[in-house]
Formats: sequence, C-alpha cells, structure tokens
Amino acid sequence: MQAGWALQGNIPVFVSTTEVILYAGDPRKHTSTVTVLNPYDIDISYQVFSTVTGDEKYTVVEPHGSIKPKHCKDFILRHNAPYPSNCGVVDKFRIKIYDNTTKQFLGKTTISATLQAGLPPKDDTTPSLSSAKSSRVEKTAQNQTEIAHKASCPQRRTENPNYPFIISLGVVCFCAVILFPTDRTSCQGDPSSQYTLTDHTKCICTFILGMVALTIFRP
Repeated sequence: MQAGWALQGNIPVFVSTTEVILYAGDPRKHTSTVTVLNPYDIDISYQVFSTVTGDEKYTVVEPHGSIKPKHCKDFILRHNAPYPSNCGVVDKFRIKIYDNTTKQFLGKTTISATLQAGLPPKDDTTPSLSSAKSSRVEKTAQNQTEIAHKASCPQRRTENPNYPFIISLGVVCFCAVILFPTDRTSCQGDPSSQYTLTDHTKCICTFILGMVALTIFRP
C-alpha cells in the first residue's frame, strides 16, 4: 500500500505544528522547534525549503536529514530579523519527504512562521516559574507528611489499648525484683521474710521487665 502512495507522491507529511509564532520582545521566542514524524515502515528523508525572499531573515538548523521508521527528528527555525517592520508578516516554509532508499518524492506540507510584536502571553513566559513553584509545594507537602508521621509514632504507642497493662506489668516486675528478698536472703527475725521470691521467679520477672522496656522504648 505504501508503494502505491510513493508512486502517487502525495502521502501525508506529519509535523508537530503547521503554525509557528515568534515574538519580537522575547529573545527566547525568536526560535521554535518543529518535529518531523515518520509513522511509516520505510526510512524517509526530509528537506526544509524556505519561500522567504532573502536567506538572511531565517536560519534553519538541521534543514535536512533521514528518519527511521516510527521515529522523529527536530529542526529549529530561528528568526534573524525581529524588527518592527517584520511583525505580522507570514512567512512560508515547505517540508518535503523522500524515500531514503530510492530518493523518490513522497509528499510535502507547508508551515507558516509569523513574528508577533511584544512579549508572549504570561502562560508561555512563566512555565519554569510554575514548575519551580509546584516543585516547592510538593517538597513542602512531603516534609509536612514526614513530620506528621514522626509525631504520630509516640501517639500511636500511647493509644495502644495494652499500653496501661504493659506499664503496670513492668512496675510489678520491678518491685518484685527490687523489694522482695530471695529465700536464701530472708532472715528469721525479719517480719517481711514471709514475702520472698525464689531465684527462678526473679529471673522470670527480670525477663518480663526487659521485654516491657523494649516495648516502651522501641522507635
């Protein structure tokens, strides 16, 4: 099917834009990038022709080249005479594509370039500022989320329904280890000698006390 198109020499030429707007008041807007696309299954070559009188008015960077199937390539259109007398003038450029193997002409299209006076609209002049502002907002939101997460960690431990029981258990085990003597340290004349703990019981209390401490002070 593409062979038939090639013989007719009128297959569509796909470009990113057919109308280029340049602005005399902003040096950054004296240039524009145009993309030539190759949606076909063959290698093509393109060439940009200017219909403008006087070759010094524009500079075309990469005015010709080859494009692989399903690929694209850019060329840059630069206005060299952004003077008031040139504002409002519509200039034409013709893009032709060829079969890169047979050099047979396949199709063409035309794009226009117009130099406007003054500056571009604000939406066109401040994309970088908007991007920077959005980036700052995202970073601020991320920092606030991290702070809130850190602040909520102790709160989540406090809101644990078992937290009071764990504290109480730790206090009981601490008192058992510190206050109550063991069987071998009790004295006959000591009235509190009836309240004694075995070494095995104190070891268990010490182990429980350590687990309680880990639960309370874990990050």
